[in-house]
Amino acid sequence: MDTNFEAVLLRKLTHNSEFFGKVIPILKHQLFHEIGNQELFKLIKNYYGQYKSIPTLTELVTSVRNVSNAEIRAEIVKSLQTISKTEEVQNLQFMLDE
Repeated sequence: MDTNFEAVLLRKLTHNSEFFGKVIPILKHQLFHEIGNQELFKLIKNYYGQYKSIPTLTELVTSVRNVSNAEIRAEIVKSLQTISKTEEVQNLQFMLDE
């Protein structure tokens, strides 16, 4: 999985509840190569575990402040910036197949 696909995947996770519901049970943070994306995925899963809803990018930005490691925090912020600029793939079946 390359960085671009990771951003597309994370974007879809935070913007499409149907996609989220289908892939969240099978995705693991280890599937992401970049540490910022791994940690961001953990934040998404933790948020969902606590609130039973998909976090918005704003809620994720707010959650980053709770990450104690400054380097990890910076990587997550970088990932969030990339995701916010990434266009969402509209074809749900294509994303599920990928």
